[in-house]
Amino acid sequence: MYELARNNYLEGLETKIDFLKNEGTSHEVFSKFIRDGMRSHNTKSSEILSIGDKVKEMDKNDLSNPLNMISTHCIHVMPFGYFMFETHLLETVLDILNVENFAKETFRTLIKSDIVPVANIFDNPILQEGPSQGINYSVGVETHRRFYDIRVGLKEVGAKLIELRSN
Repeated sequence: MYELARNNYLEGLETKIDFLKNEGTSHEVFSKFIRDGMRSHNTKSSEILSIGDKVKEMDKNDLSNPLNMISTHCIHVMPFGYFMFETHLLETVLDILNVENFAKETFRTLIKSDIVPVANIFDNPILQEGPSQGINYSVGVETHRRFYDIRVGLKEVGAKLIELRSN
């Protein structure tokens, strides 16, 4: 078939024959695409579940251990919850959350006024204090990886998840 196409100067047919020979029919290519997509989805789903389990374990550890901090501040990290951290770590915490420099001043002002600021980590970078657009975002595996990195970063500097209770 290839020789026929070449000998009869059928332009483009040689390429199509090569593709058919190497890649298969359109149905085979489509089937491979679907299988690869499903495999990728299953891998990402497993990773998301694993990340969720690790974050839950960190949360459980934070909530079960008492706070051992003297001078602290609190920040609401959306969607995780409220975190306490030592005063001198404010800039480090804002960097971990990826708060833009121009927005950091708002966070500093609120914290100095004993107001708990909200950092919505669905925003990357965080451009403003507050819930922003809430949680109306597409949450893929990349978002979960970033959330995990933030949670690990907070844990590494000693910031602890706390439960707020009303009296």
